[in-house]
Amino acid sequence: MGGYLAPRSAACDARIKACAFAGGMYDRTRVLNRLEDPFEFARVAHIWKVYDKQKLVDLHSRCTLEGLAPKIRCPLLVVHGDKDFVPVEQAKRIYDEASGPKEWLLLEGGNHVCNNMPFRYRPAIGDFLAKHLAATSS
Repeated sequence: MGGYLAPRSAACDARIKACAFAGGMYDRTRVLNRLEDPFEFARVAHIWKVYDKQKLVDLHSRCTLEGLAPKIRCPLLVVHGDKDFVPVEQAKRIYDEASGPKEWLLLEGGNHVCNNMPFRYRPAIGDFLAKHLAATSS
């Protein structure tokens, strides 16, 4: 859920000084069909602590960055894999609508959150955060 909650948090909390995520989702209604899979339903229900399917669908129907993404003003890194079950257009829309400085990294062959190639996306995120969150010495 970090690919949705990280940009949402960055849009809503000015204390966040930089935001990086992989596998971003602009609108969770785009993956409601995944709740048909019993494992996926159990996983998502556990995350939200909502075990009624209709209530979970209703909750996801309200999970959108519509009107919020432009409020992302901190430095932003969006990482996405071209083999992610989340359509690349979802992450790209977050990137396109964000107002602050931003970087886009699309990894060829990357699955959801690019977990099949952590050696590629984790250093990129680490370097980005180190660059934007580096403490200044006086």
